[in-house]
Amino acid sequence: MVAVLKFGADVQSSVQTGAAVASFIITTGALVMGLATLLDALAKQ
Repeated sequence: MVAVLKFGADVQSSVQTGAAVASFIITTGALVMGLATLLDALAKQ
C-alpha cells in the first residue's frame, strides 16, 4: 500500500505483484523443504 500512496501506483498491479512475490517465496520454501527432506532420507541410508 505504500507504493500506491507514495508513487500513485495502480492498486491492482500492486496486489498482483505482491501475490506473485508471495507465491514465489512459498514455492521456493516448499522446494527447499523437499530437498532437505530428500537429503536427510538419503543420509540416513
